[in-house]
Amino acid sequence: MIQFVDGSLDITKAPLTVTADANVETAAVDAFSKVYGSANPAFTVRYGGFVLGQGSSVLGGTLGFMTTATASSDVASYSVTPGGLTSSNYQIQFVHGTLAVTKAPLLVKVDANPATPVQEPFTKLYGAGDPAYSVRYEEFVLGQDASVLGGTLTYTTTAPPSGVGAAVVTAIGQTSSNYAIQYVSGTLNIQYRWDGYLQPINDTAHMVDVSESKFRFGQTIPVKFNIKRADGTIVQQSGSPTFTYGFVNATCDSSLTSESLPDGVAPSGGQVFDWDGTKYQYNWSTKGLNKQGEYRVYANLADGTRRHVDICLTK
Repeated sequence: MIQFVDGSLDITKAPLTVTADANVETAAVDAFSKVYGSANPAFTVRYGGFVLGQGSSVLGGTLGFMTTATASSDVASYSVTPGGLTSSNYQIQFVHGTLAVTKAPLLVKVDANPATPVQEPFTKLYGAGDPAYSVRYEEFVLGQDASVLGGTLTYTTTAPPSGVGAAVVTAIGQTSSNYAIQYVSGTLNIQYRWDGYLQPINDTAHMVDVSESKFRFGQTIPVKFNIKRADGTIVQQSGSPTFTYGFVNATCDSSLTSESLPDGVAPSGGQVFDWDGTKYQYNWSTKGLNKQGEYRVYANLADGTRRHVDICLTK
């Protein structure tokens, strides 16, 4: 007589890992990342151990994440732990991932006027001391300002070989654990002191209540000037200033009286001013000009400036 006796089959929960993972399409667990000052990214998980072709839809509860990282968290690595899911058939093991907070970019630009939208150069006269430099900060986050930076801001100036023109001003020295600081150089325009043109040209740049000069066509007009250091010392630039001119308009002040010029002034050749040891001079021949009106003459200097004065020519 055979007697069959029932036994039992215990079905236990299948192991299931739920891992916080920034790239669930790859085999490795990747860290999440965000820039300092920004919101946390959308966290995701990788599932390992589903059977019977099942997926996360068979799980109960609500997936959530725990981390101490916030928008204002310092640059560091933070744990991200998933949780909240339940199952009667799976033994869920939650595996934490990592959130890396990286430095935020910060531009520090040498700027003469940080209150304006455009980076502006500094200016000084040749021979004068450097101005008080300043910088513009761009891309602070969380309402922060320079008070969160460490170190000491310092400046270096690389002057052009001739001593005038555009000098490069570089800032350096500030530090931060939360910002990747990029310094942007600025410009210091070093210019000659300019007190205007000399007689016989009346130059309102340095002569008060004197209108522009008026000359007749066919004359040779001595165009004279000095360039100086900040203290007024007359200097000679490297290379000769060049002379140019252009017609402005046909209207002149009718009340002007034509000024007399010395006789026997020989016109200059070429387009450069001559240096006689005390001043620069270009003898501008107006012979051949026949358009009456206002002309603008220029002295183009080595410091990058174009100094001009307006002259009325009449028949």
